Amino acid sequence: MNTTSDQAILIQILDELRRQRTSAKDELWDAEDIAAYLRYTKSTVQNKVIKTPGFPRAVIIATTNSKNGTRRWKADEVRNWALKIRE
Repeated sequence: MNTTSDQAILIQILDELRRQRTSAKDELWDAEDIAAYLRYTKSTVQNKVIKTPGFPRAVIIATTNSKNGTRRWKADEVRNWALKIRE
């Protein structure tokens, strides 16, 4: 193995991981993402979780396909909420 090329690959991997970590704070989740994170079904998230008092407010993103827009939630707010309500 070539040590120089191995180091270059490791540097690329680390750069990508740093980029992902930074952008995760600004990530927007839909109901399916929230369901995966909480390990619930999408319908449970849509019918119960997002209606729970204190759950983070949705960000409404205007779309041409939907009259009311598309709802998304800030991932870091959902994570913080989940930590607050845990037993």
